[in-house]
Amino acid sequence: MECVDRARSAWPRYAALPLRERMRVLRAMRRSILQRGDEIARAISQETGKPELEAFAHEVLVVAALLRHYQRRAPRLLHTRGAAPGLLLHKRALITREPLGVAAVISPWNYPFSLVGIPAVCALAAGNAIVVKPSEVTPRSGALFVEIARDALRGAGCEEAAQLLQGAGDAGAALVDAPVDVVAFIGSERTGIRIATAAAAHLTPCILELGANDAAIVCADADLERAARGVVWGAFSNCGQACVSIERAFVERPAYARFCELVVAEARRLHRSIPPTDESDLGRMTFPPQVAIARAALDDAVSRGAQVLFGGGGEGLAFEPTILADVPLDAALHTSETFGPLLPLAAVESAEEGVTIANRAPYGLNATLWTRDHRRARRLAQMLESGSITIDDALVNFSVSSLPYGGVKRSGYGRLMGDEGLLAFTRTKSILEPRLRLPREPVWFPYAKRGPLVRGLLRRLLSR
Repeated sequence: MECVDRARSAWPRYAALPLRERMRVLRAMRRSILQRGDEIARAISQETGKPELEAFAHEVLVVAALLRHYQRRAPRLLHTRGAAPGLLLHKRALITREPLGVAAVISPWNYPFSLVGIPAVCALAAGNAIVVKPSEVTPRSGALFVEIARDALRGAGCEEAAQLLQGAGDAGAALVDAPVDVVAFIGSERTGIRIATAAAAHLTPCILELGANDAAIVCADADLERAARGVVWGAFSNCGQACVSIERAFVERPAYARFCELVVAEARRLHRSIPPTDESDLGRMTFPPQVAIARAALDDAVSRGAQVLFGGGGEGLAFEPTILADVPLDAALHTSETFGPLLPLAAVESAEEGVTIANRAPYGLNATLWTRDHRRARRLAQMLESGSITIDDALVNFSVSSLPYGGVKRSGYGRLMGDEGLLAFTRTKSILEPRLRLPREPVWFPYAKRGPLVRGLLRRLLSR
């Protein structure tokens, strides 16, 4: 594949740059993203239908913040460090970090700039070349990121270390089958399994962020007005088309009726328009196939006896934010990723029961907890089978560059962002060198006459 070949040819030069030069590339990217932020947000809004303010805050600033974080953090993570030499006290043990090579980044349409940018920044900061395959639904947003990366790399003579591959699923499949060194994929569980299977044939490591069915647990002692505002925002931001969206809420029974009233009242205040304006809270869903999935999940719930408390209407891409009650736990809204503006509410006898129900889902990407008792929140967070937990807020954990992001169970494996996200695009190399040179090593030939002495010495060292 030509784009992979170009990235492969450029990679040694980029990887050989001193760390300070690589950090200058990240700084140049950050400055360009901030300077072109309005242009980027406009392109995102046009492709996805989300408001420009949301695009700027959730995508432009998230990528710029991650670049700044790694400018400061990467030199510490990537420097050679010492390790304990164990029994070989006359040796010096070292661990170095090296980039993997060429990273394939395959990204979705729902956050088309940040979900290209996050894995690509992790890879570039670690010293890898990148080949980016954005979604065919949102090609312009991904192309803008690669354009900015190439401009920054040009100053270091490494422009070809960032490549763009446009196309649909067949292009992504060809990229995974090409000689790349790591694949970072964000998207559906089904496609993630296909990618992991194809990559396994080449022993190519993968970082997979897949489906989710994120739950909110609302305790009776929570600030219910804040919780209602937060849950509505977490459920309906970007029309619910976020992997960290709140897709269901479990509310302790004493607070349930009041919480339902507050959530419906909050949803009524949302301003929707297509196309979105500066006054809009919500725009449109991004493309018809996702509308069909969300509409099917709503119809399934209603056919099983669910009650629509608010919304449920809309035509085409204009899907109304919808709040439901009495949704059976075996309905699609509780068992699969719907990726739409749908919020089922359910009463539970305790937050612990809510956690138990939430954990039955096959996914475990993100969850939120709403309570004034932070000690209890910490305990509940430990019980939740989820890669990320946010207490008394929603969505914002995704903007904290120092926190690793990824899921458990069928939500995938590997991490992006944080220390773990950078290190995922590196490999370790162990080096053992002499600190004190001996004329002969204790365990070399010949063994005769030295066996008792060596055994006794090693026993004594290990018994300490």
